[in-house]
Amino acid sequence: MPSNSSTATSFHYGIVSYDFHTYFKLDNPEEVKFALELKQSVESEFKNDLSEGNCRSFDAYMESVGPHTDGYGMFEVDTKSPGTFLRLLNYYQTHHRELSVLIHPRTDKGDLIDHTTYALWLGTPKPLKTEIFKD
Repeated sequence: MPSNSSTATSFHYGIVSYDFHTYFKLDNPEEVKFALELKQSVESEFKNDLSEGNCRSFDAYMESVGPHTDGYGMFEVDTKSPGTFLRLLNYYQTHHRELSVLIHPRTDKGDLIDHTTYALWLGTPKPLKTEIFKD
């Protein structure tokens, strides 16, 4: 039986890690500014997790990339730690404001299912270019 504890050392049901993709409209300077401030805020709040390897923060893309929505930039944070995931989720829930955040697991089912069926959204869901997935 899976543990309900937030101190679990692994995810369940084939989930290996989680990605948090935060979207910001590139033609809206205020939204870009807030998104970059949020990124810095996440990195500051989770500096110990970052330095201990419990999560990673990637550079912000100031263009549409991969399956992500045209006209939007994006930054990503990921984690393989259930405890860090729960804290990241709580932090994003209370700090994302009007930004849309795609939260999806990494499983052995493939990118299409991970980014769609298994995905969670904070804010308004954005369309994804799912045709790029080879699953």
